[in-house]
Amino acid sequence: MFIATRTLVAIGTAGCMQATSIWFLEHCDTKSRAKLYLITGMFFGVGYAIMPVYAYYIRDWSKLQLAFSLTTLSLLSFFWIFPESPRWLASRGRDDEAVKALERIARINGMPKPPRVLLFKAVRHCHQVVVNNDESGSMMHSITLDKKSENGKDDDETHTVISRKPESIPSQIWGLITNFKSLLSTKELRKISFTLWALFITVAFVYYGFAFSTNLTTNPFLLVSLGALMEIPASVLPIPFLSKWGRRPTTVACYFLTGMAALSIAITFQSR
Repeated sequence: MFIATRTLVAIGTAGCMQATSIWFLEHCDTKSRAKLYLITGMFFGVGYAIMPVYAYYIRDWSKLQLAFSLTTLSLLSFFWIFPESPRWLASRGRDDEAVKALERIARINGMPKPPRVLLFKAVRHCHQVVVNNDESGSMMHSITLDKKSENGKDDDETHTVISRKPESIPSQIWGLITNFKSLLSTKELRKISFTLWALFITVAFVYYGFAFSTNLTTNPFLLVSLGALMEIPASVLPIPFLSKWGRRPTTVACYFLTGMAALSIAITFQSR
């Protein structure tokens, strides 16, 4: 039972982190995505650093799990506080909701309200890209609607909204399998996919190897807190290099520095 519930926790945590990251990235332009993604990593470090504080005062593991769970329930408020992504709404053919979300963003940022005609044009273009990239026409259906002008009155012109049909769970699972298989469809994609997977595995080994190392301190609470606090500068320092060099050189440089630092630590502890 414990393993089963922990598996559900892992699924929920991974889904929450990925959905939140994508939500952030869909609200910014292409040039700012890498910076924003790194900045959001700071808050992961802050939450990670707070976790040992819970554990220090709540020594019973079951009560500690309950405390974490009650804290996580606050995320349910995001459903009402955060607006839905205009990009996602546009990809689903929900033009009116996407336009309202964009107008709300402009109002909150103190920007002038864009003309609704331009907003509808941008939203439909975004959706058309999704439609053109969808290989199966069976996923789509069209609805003809009367076009509304900015003052809410009916115009003579009509437009067609193409939206996705609701997908069943088996079809969604099959879609995930198909998307995964597409990563291995060509020689170039296989090379990129296997390279990235190898990098992710290496990062996981190095990250958790140092995070759970008992050689740094005998105090587990201090160990986890220090490791978590390192997340904050690690998330901020690459930002100027990303702006100047781009992602590929910055990634190579960060991996090189990590390798040299890990090698020096291994040599230092071995000499002792």
